[in-house]
Amino acid sequence: MQRWKGRHSFADASLVLPDSCIDKSNLASEIYTIEHITIAGNTNDFDNQTVKVTQLWNAGTVSRVVYFTSAAIGTDLGIDVLDGGTDGNGTDVIDSCANNLSGVDSNTLVTPYAMSANDYLCVKFDDLTDGVDFTIDIQVKVPLVSAS
Repeated sequence: MQRWKGRHSFADASLVLPDSCIDKSNLASEIYTIEHITIAGNTNDFDNQTVKVTQLWNAGTVSRVVYFTSAAIGTDLGIDVLDGGTDGNGTDVIDSCANNLSGVDSNTLVTPYAMSANDYLCVKFDDLTDGVDFTIDIQVKVPLVSAS
């Protein structure tokens, strides 16, 4: 059995599939990448604030949100990912972390949130326990091509 050693480039290789292999009408929804929007810090710096995430893809869809905390964050309002609308002031909740989260909460959205043109996402931090480190990873499914 032969094994590849070192790095190899396939940049000059081509693979042409016949039209019958791909339903081109579905290219925009089936060929995509997952982009990650990550916000990390300490609750002392973010509590009772809203972080606006701008310049998003108008064809992107929020598909999953992962929250991690180094300790329990409290039982009041917690951390919410919101639809910011086109002005960053929207209030519709897309996803929320588990109440008094201590560890990991990974939520795959049952109904993924499709972003509109010029849409914002907002991450709202409310009444959190002081001194807790956190990371939020918002996964956005972005089409790579569109049907021609």
